[in-house]
Amino acid sequence: MHAMANDTGTPEEVRQAIVDAEHLKLLAVGYCISAGMCALFSLLGLVYMTIGLVILLVLTPGFLKLRAGRCLAKRRSRVFCMVIAGFSCLGVPYGTLLGVFTFIVLGRPSVRALFESARQGTAAGAFDWLGKLTANRRAVFVASGIGTQLFPARFRGHGGEPE
Repeated sequence: MHAMANDTGTPEEVRQAIVDAEHLKLLAVGYCISAGMCALFSLLGLVYMTIGLVILLVLTPGFLKLRAGRCLAKRRSRVFCMVIAGFSCLGVPYGTLLGVFTFIVLGRPSVRALFESARQGTAAGAFDWLGKLTANRRAVFVASGIGTQLFPARFRGHGGEPE
């Protein structure tokens, strides 16, 4: 353009100046488009991160509710079940009904006693699984020597029989 604006030079130099100006203009547009594409693709990372966060926020309560259901079935972790019931109350209307009824049922003294007896039962029998083995399995367990190595207090050495 400078050569055109000055009109100094041969027609070939003027034509070359016009071509150079157009090429520079196209390169400038190309870089602007490339910058826009880079910005767009960098935002896709944020989109994927947002989708992942939403999935996490949706799946986590689902897994916690599943765990609460299993705990209720086994009569364990009454306080955990009540906490999850409180969070369930945020899900109107089904979650609210489920949460309120959970509070009502878990608040009964008879249900508290069920959870308490289950807790005492698992605490007392947590390491007593050896005593629940059948005689055949116990014999294999003792004959292999594992029983005497893992539980020396339970075996007095009279032929590998338990106390």
